[in-house]
Parts: sequence; C-alpha cells; structure tokens
Amino acid sequence: MPNFKEHLGISALVSSGTYLAMCRYYDRNPNLGELLVCAGIGIGAGAAPDFFEPPTNPHHRALGHSMALGTALTKFAITHSSRENGNWDEFLKIVAAVACVAYLAHLIGDALTPNSLPVLGR
Repeated sequence: MPNFKEHLGISALVSSGTYLAMCRYYDRNPNLGELLVCAGIGIGAGAAPDFFEPPTNPHHRALGHSMALGTALTKFAITHSSRENGNWDEFLKIVAAVACVAYLAHLIGDALTPNSLPVLGR
C-alpha cells in the first residue's frame, strides 16, 4: 500500500501536470500562483480517500476507495472541465480537473496493491 508521503508526492506531481495540461487545453499561459494553488488542492484531494477511510488496517477500503467513485469522478471531470461547460470559469474547470485527477491518482496507487480496490465498497 502506498504510504501517506508517497500519495502526497504523487498527488503534487499529477496535479501540477494536470494544471499545465489544462492550460495548454485552454490555450492559457501558466501562472506560478495558480500552479501552487492547484498543487495544494491536488495534495488535499490526493489525501482525501485516506482521510475519509483511514488506513487503520489492510481492509479499510470502502466506497471512498471504490472503482465506482473513481468512475463517477472521471465522468464529473470530463463533463465539467470541458470547453463546452459555459457555466464555470476556466480556472474553476482546471481546479475541478486537478482535484479529480489527484483523487484518481490515489485510487490508482491503491489499486496496484495486492488488496486492490472494491467495486462499490466492502
């Protein structure tokens, strides 16, 4: 199981990469302040699964660590972070994508362990 520090490092990396990719998607110049905000949000989102379901034992994974939630987050990010979503500001769309990708990175890290992830929960 990836430990807390590994999850935070991976979350910082993928959230920063997602921010830069979304800037390119929106033909937007990257901004250091926004990058740092997104990295912080990504670190928080990447830590969220273990905040909701603390890793007190190897079988702690339930809905917050499920494939169902990962699928729902992917759908949310694709729907709300696209150019077609005219209801949200560009930066809010980027933040939503960053948070979803960081949370998904945590789930992927846990999925690669022997206990993997539940489909819906325990």
